[in-house]
Amino acid sequence: MNSVYPARFETDILASAHNRVALADLPGHWIDAMHDAQPPKWFTLDMGISVSPTHRDQEGTAWNGHFGCKCYHPLFVLNQFSDLERCALRKGNVHSPDG
Repeated sequence: MNSVYPARFETDILASAHNRVALADLPGHWIDAMHDAQPPKWFTLDMGISVSPTHRDQEGTAWNGHFGCKCYHPLFVLNQFSDLERCALRKGNVHSPDG
């Protein structure tokens, strides 16, 4: 298989809308399972954004004037142990607090 072209699994199966939602939620499910096994006494959640620059015209990217590039603008929710609770991959032109 030529490594230049993505595999059908990556482009047809993983990229489906249903699977993108499930993949984005996967880290949270692992953390939930850990919390079920050993419940924490409290939660501290930290929401943060990041910039993920892209090259060429990838689906869902947009120009972000603040960062000065075409990018995604992902949103992350971390707990007090810096474990990823949830995440959302957002278009680059989404305002920071949106979502």
